[in-house]
Amino acid sequence: RCSTYFFNTLTNFQMRINKKLKNFLKNFRKTTEVNYTDISSITGYNYRNRKEPYYLMQHIIVIVRTETQTYYIKPDKGFTSDGCTIPRFLWNLLGCPHTPEYLPASLIHDYVLNHPETVNYNRNLSSRIFKQVLLNEGINKIKAEIMYLAVDIVQWLKNFRTRKWK
Repeated sequence: RCSTYFFNTLTNFQMRINKKLKNFLKNFRKTTEVNYTDISSITGYNYRNRKEPYYLMQHIIVIVRTETQTYYIKPDKGFTSDGCTIPRFLWNLLGCPHTPEYLPASLIHDYVLNHPETVNYNRNLSSRIFKQVLLNEGINKIKAEIMYLAVDIVQWLKNFRTRKWK
């Protein structure tokens, strides 16, 4: 009896993981177009705030177009972010987290994470926005894919616990 229960539980878990993986791979190839105002001249750095040193000195407008919908994201003046969170052991592969090309992607992504209603609680779309902004900023496609996968996996793991996203 106990082994049957364990087997059924394990099988259900495997089916859920397979379904999530299929959805992930299906969403992986979706196209997303992201346009935004220039962030380079309106981003400030507050050295006294170690946790979230970057902030917006004026609001920006981000337009995200998917195959089916258009989203308008408007991070407000004063929004703060920690920049790109890259573990130290990955710095040799991805570079320093304070690389200026990463800043627009991390600011927009952090805003979407703080306000998930802006993308209808679609976690995968928030990760695709991050990747597309990296590509718009001239980041190598392979590096952008690695960062996209890392962000998406971390958010999936966090969502597994909090159920904040769809």
